[in-house]
Amino acid sequence: MKLERKLLLISLLPFLLAGCKKKDDKKRESDEPVVVDPDKTVEDIEEKDYKLIPSYIVNRLNKYDSYKSITSGSTISSGLIKVTQTIDVTSIKSDYCYTKNESHSSLVNSVHEAYYHNSRSVYRDKDSGEFSSSSLDDYLNVYGTYPFSESLEGYSVSEDAIVSVTKIKEDDKYTFMVVFDNEKATNNVKIQMKKIGGLDDYPTFNLIEMTLVINNDFTLSKIFLHSKYNAKKILNTDCEQSYEVSFSNYNEAIDVPNLDSVKDLFN
Repeated sequence: MKLERKLLLISLLPFLLAGCKKKDDKKRESDEPVVVDPDKTVEDIEEKDYKLIPSYIVNRLNKYDSYKSITSGSTISSGLIKVTQTIDVTSIKSDYCYTKNESHSSLVNSVHEAYYHNSRSVYRDKDSGEFSSSSLDDYLNVYGTYPFSESLEGYSVSEDAIVSVTKIKEDDKYTFMVVFDNEKATNNVKIQMKKIGGLDDYPTFNLIEMTLVINNDFTLSKIFLHSKYNAKKILNTDCEQSYEVSFSNYNEAIDVPNLDSVKDLFN
């Protein structure tokens, strides 16, 4: 009888161990901003509807055939040692869209470069060297988000993903502070951060504040993002991220870097 029990336990061991593993099953969520009135301006929006402003901004971005955004900032981690990770991103919306996302520190260096056209993506990470090609859906299932999705910096703009929107300044432009929900806004950002940052698990957010500087027609001028989160790469580390995004060249012709070298990969 004892021998039979031992044999049963041995036979069940692989299944018991599998059941103890933490499932890595986070799925990308579709970006679905609230449908808004395309003819309204910032001055038309009443305070009770301020939560719709991020959706108005996304709607306005989608109307432009082209624009460029430049991101610059850093993430400071406070684990056993204090580490500053730079953030530099260039993104171009055009017929062939483009983004290059670089992050460097004394411990980690990552570079992700991607082109997007006709629902397809051509991309590479620094370590891979060669470009890969896939459908945009397959790309997003791995990388979570990209600069031209129905979101702001990858964060969901659905009403339930936004805690509050407050107007903090009004002169030649309008400035709003958006506080995002730490869980409901971050699903796709978590996928991206885990993949590109090589994290052992998805980060846990504690604060997400985004300051939006816009024109009366909701055209974005700048984004200032400030977030706090916990990330795990061997050890759990508290991180504080701050960066600025500047938008320009709306509906202008913009040269996409090295486009001719990857066009054939879209065929």
